[in-house]
Amino acid sequence: IADHGKFSVQDLNPDKHTYLPEIIMQMTVNCDAATPFAINPIDNRAGTSTAGNYFGLGLINTHEKLGHFRVVPRNVMADGTHAQAILS
Repeated sequence: IADHGKFSVQDLNPDKHTYLPEIIMQMTVNCDAATPFAINPIDNRAGTSTAGNYFGLGLINTHEKLGHFRVVPRNVMADGTHAQAILS
């Protein structure tokens, strides 16, 4: 869980993006043999993103989109070697 805590409307910029601090999380997967591996993220606020293919943050006032966020894999390793994540 990436938790930035609660924000008041006064903490948000009314006419431009409000950037929150980046949260870095680590994930490790260990397998006994070669294994195809994929992550299938699901946006539990689908249709509420304010930008392209990002994840939505929900609605305020029942119709106004609050914002968006994205997940970026970094420093991907496979079998002890740096690897390139494939995103789609």
